[in-house]
Amino acid sequence: METEPVLIQEIRTKALYGKYDHKIVTSHRDNITLLYGVNGVGKTTVLSLLFHLMSPHLRRGHRTAIGQIPFDRFEVELNNGTTISASRSDYNFGNYSFAISSSDAFVEEMQISFDENDDIIDRDGSLGDELQEFISKIYESYPNDIFYIADDRSISSDGFEPIRSRQPQLQLAFPRIGGGTSRKFGNPDIDPGITDFASDLHRVLDQAAKWIHNRSFGASLESSATANSIYIDLARQLTRPEVESMDRMEAAERLRTQLAQVEARTAECAEYGLIQRFDATEFLQVLNHAHEASYPPIVAILKPHLESIEAQLDALQSLQLTIESFVARINSMLQGKRIEVSLPGGIQIYTDDGEYLAVDDLSSGEHQLLLLLASTLCAQNKAPLFIIDEPELSMNIVWQRQLVDALIECTSRVEAQYIIATHSFEVLAEHMDKVEEVKPISD
Repeated sequence: METEPVLIQEIRTKALYGKYDHKIVTSHRDNITLLYGVNGVGKTTVLSLLFHLMSPHLRRGHRTAIGQIPFDRFEVELNNGTTISASRSDYNFGNYSFAISSSDAFVEEMQISFDENDDIIDRDGSLGDELQEFISKIYESYPNDIFYIADDRSISSDGFEPIRSRQPQLQLAFPRIGGGTSRKFGNPDIDPGITDFASDLHRVLDQAAKWIHNRSFGASLESSATANSIYIDLARQLTRPEVESMDRMEAAERLRTQLAQVEARTAECAEYGLIQRFDATEFLQVLNHAHEASYPPIVAILKPHLESIEAQLDALQSLQLTIESFVARINSMLQGKRIEVSLPGGIQIYTDDGEYLAVDDLSSGEHQLLLLLASTLCAQNKAPLFIIDEPELSMNIVWQRQLVDALIECTSRVEAQYIIATHSFEVLAEHMDKVEEVKPISD
């Protein structure tokens, strides 16, 4: 029996920036919530806090990033009754209490404290182990992969290695409560440096190619296990009495049908380099020229072989359909260009004339489209959360209208959840049933 996916159903803030309280419902249709609101009410900060609060990695600066954002309380409520929160006794930066509570009111809590250099204090050297144990308990309640695509076209996820150098995603300066210098917060995974938007897309494409390879390898192992039972059946068939003439004809006809079906299915799967194409021509010639008395041994030999290939195809089917959806959707949106996906080559871009294109040759809108849709290939193993800030950047009106449906289609085989902040009327107008206005509760 399959369990229900764990989803975020509500986000709450108290005294964000010292003045904003929010209650944001995220349990909308198709697990997609479109956040809309005027500038300056904290949408981007809420998305950043959500990413860092729910991400478990100990060495990516998640806990530090939370400490550098001014608020009294930030809460995320899940559909399983669990609430994960960070809170302080008063609006400020720095120290906070990291907590988890369940529907039966059981609470575990851990204090995160910082020194004057904004480093987490570890007085006796045991904080790492304590934090690891505490976080492991929290993320038993939320085991999903999380992807944050920011409004500068950067992508962050604990599943990715932080390999690039660039400017922080977001810089906000606030006076300290009680005076003193201000702090800034940005992406703690990265160092200031030269901005290179293409590096994120390279990273996503590499990760997607690895996922395709790993899924293909897993399918190969699965089909190998099935093959054992197939050849056991072959041995049993060879010990059975010879079949009657009519049964021979029917068996031969079924074999012809099976040969044709396997040839067609492998042709589709071979397009992505997932399997070798099966050519039925010579097998059909042998069968068509054979004497009727030869049908039983031919069927006995070929049928297990075909069933073994079918087992491979069945194991690869989900992967094949995922790639097909991704390729068909993005190619339907591109003009004068197309992408191709193959196991050995990964994801590659070509003009309609067949000329290879590098990522740097794409327009900013094409870059954004490929980044968004290719990131879905990195999140097919379990229910993922996509946190996306202004996905419509650089996209034409037609693409903006199609974007949400494209994301849904590319993750149709997993229980994905999307929390998206947007100012695009085109995005909002197509999906009014998914819109959540972000505004202070007092409004």
